[in-house]
Amino acid sequence: MPNQPDVNKVVASVRVPVELMARLRSLARERKMTLTQLINFILHEELDSRPLSLEDLEWIKNEVRKNEDKRK
Repeated sequence: MPNQPDVNKVVASVRVPVELMARLRSLARERKMTLTQLINFILHEELDSRPLSLEDLEWIKNEVRKNEDKRK
């Protein structure tokens, strides 16, 4: 179905200082990336080496299931 959000994603809202946002926007432009792509890249660089616990995996499973149920 068109325009369906990815069941493997969640929306997170954060507040960042204006100075940090300016730096993020500038870096995204330099790299020809969207702000979302840049933030995902930075988070992956920092967090990919961190292992997921069983609790994390259970949370992921529940979130995906909840997102799938919303589509029905």
